[in-house]
Amino acid sequence: MLLNARRHQEGSTSRYLLALMPTRQRDQIETQLLQARRDAEQAAAEKEAANQALEQARRQLTELNQRLAHQAETDPLTGVFNRRRYEQELARLLARFERSRAPFSLLLADIDHFKRINDSQGHDTGDRVLQQIAGTMQGGIRELDCLARVGGEEFAILLPDTLLPEAVRLAERQLASVARLRWPFGPVTVSIGLAQCAPGDTQSSLFSRADGALYRAKEAGRNRIKVSPARD
Repeated sequence: MLLNARRHQEGSTSRYLLALMPTRQRDQIETQLLQARRDAEQAAAEKEAANQALEQARRQLTELNQRLAHQAETDPLTGVFNRRRYEQELARLLARFERSRAPFSLLLADIDHFKRINDSQGHDTGDRVLQQIAGTMQGGIRELDCLARVGGEEFAILLPDTLLPEAVRLAERQLASVARLRWPFGPVTVSIGLAQCAPGDTQSSLFSRADGALYRAKEAGRNRIKVSPARD
């Protein structure tokens, strides 16, 4: 038995209040309290494990979404942006130009005689040429510029906050960097057309002006730069 006593004084008379409890009942209560504590600790551990699992799943979903977004806007062969991302970025720059007249330029580069390389050296070699030239061009632009493969052997570079004189200097560096690459079957060059965005330009008109300048560069002998006037 467990005895608990308390003295209670009333005048000159003392009384004692006693509480008797079988120890078996106390043990049961203590056991119940201990089990309740264990249950609470287990529930807390399960909740923490569930939170960790949820956080891990969230991170995995975020990483998957990032990979999918990257794949959706990246050319799988060269690793640069694809035409879809190019068109998104061009639309953004055109909208910005309409709001604030912030200048930008478009550079189109086409590998000279690329079909001849594929026919004589094979498509594997042609793929390596595309990859090497894309890497070289990527290394020669700013972080804010957008390099994209927009055709079989055609690349576009969007140059925000860039007027034509600066765009020409960048094009000259790109032309020289590609020409310095060494191939066992001989040199590989590119032709480049440039256009600066002008009032009234659309995605189609700006591309057409740069493409027209690119065509003139090829007609003039390739491995050179031609610039489009504000309006052809």
